[in-house]
Amino acid sequence: DIHINENVVSSDIDVISISSEIPPNESLGTDDNTAYPIPNGTVDWNPETPSSLPTPQMNDIPLSDSLTNILERLENRIESAEYKNIVNVTRDDVLDGGFRAFARPKFNPWYTLDVKFAGEEGIDAGGPQREFMRLAMRQISGLPIFIGGETSKLLNLDYNSVINNTYFKAAHMISYIIIHRGPCPRFFSPLLYAIITDDSDLPITIDDVPDYDQRSLIQSIAKATPEEFGNTVSNAEDLIDIAGCFNLATKFESRDTLVTALIKFILLDRIRAAHDQFIEGFSSFGLLKEIRTNKEPWKLAFIYNTTVLSAAIIDALFDVVFSTCNTKIISERRVLTYWRDFLEDLDEKITIPESADIIGLSDVLTFVTGADEIPPLGFDPTPSVTFLHP
Repeated sequence: DIHINENVVSSDIDVISISSEIPPNESLGTDDNTAYPIPNGTVDWNPETPSSLPTPQMNDIPLSDSLTNILERLENRIESAEYKNIVNVTRDDVLDGGFRAFARPKFNPWYTLDVKFAGEEGIDAGGPQREFMRLAMRQISGLPIFIGGETSKLLNLDYNSVINNTYFKAAHMISYIIIHRGPCPRFFSPLLYAIITDDSDLPITIDDVPDYDQRSLIQSIAKATPEEFGNTVSNAEDLIDIAGCFNLATKFESRDTLVTALIKFILLDRIRAAHDQFIEGFSSFGLLKEIRTNKEPWKLAFIYNTTVLSAAIIDALFDVVFSTCNTKIISERRVLTYWRDFLEDLDEKITIPESADIIGLSDVLTFVTGADEIPPLGFDPTPSVTFLHP
């Protein structure tokens, strides 16, 4: 809960309380690392070994389904049980503890999480789990397995990540976060998404080549005249050799085919092992099959799109719970107008005088829910505004 002191309002209300937590007597998990029993129908598996993943029964996946309907169907498989997966993490590196937790033999992908941040007391009734998923998604996007802009990333070939199975671990964790009402990645490039969906018509261009020097060499070949072709090929001799394309570099008539072959080598063939490992990670929960069956709706989850928060959106997110006493409701309504004014001010961002920090609506959302965006299925339980009286 967060409590906003309302000293400027002449009323008998001390605070307004905004909550997104489950009441203390509901689904609080446990305080230890007790080994949890696996319910009937699940399969023991080890995320370190892709071949040991359980194979969900997803034979009847509707075509052209909406993203919301797809996520609701997947969410219905989540176990509503007292058992939770224990995750012990530090805020500065949630992936370290997160990957360890996901690799435990007793980890069940259809259980929710009980997240414990080192040095912080409290019971995870939903907020710490959302905070973990938000931080994890952000840190995953910064792993060396990716290259490119903040909103359009491709896979990068990193030897240590291949050996440590990091591509699989990252995709598996992304899958878990999406299914459990966490933030969607939305930092994949259209090309990376097309590779995951096994699109036969990959949108490959020279501009997708991330390395500047390699991109410049290929651009020079693409623009070369018959007279210039020999020199440009010589300048790119090392790249052509590594790609095994010397047979295409002997005559000008093969120029365009050579360019295409070099681009495909850099973006696809050279990092095929990484792509295969990454795609295998999305097989978790049957998500890969869902994505490939309904490619268009899933674009909203993986490819960048602007979702602008507004005061109206944040206000509508909360259920307002008034008192049952009529004499109190009058004061509560007045306090509610101050809450809504506060949201309107945050729509333009405001500066905190004491610290010079600039805050906006996303900061309020993060503070209240632990998430910096509204999941496609919303929050469960629904955040609420309640009023505390002396």
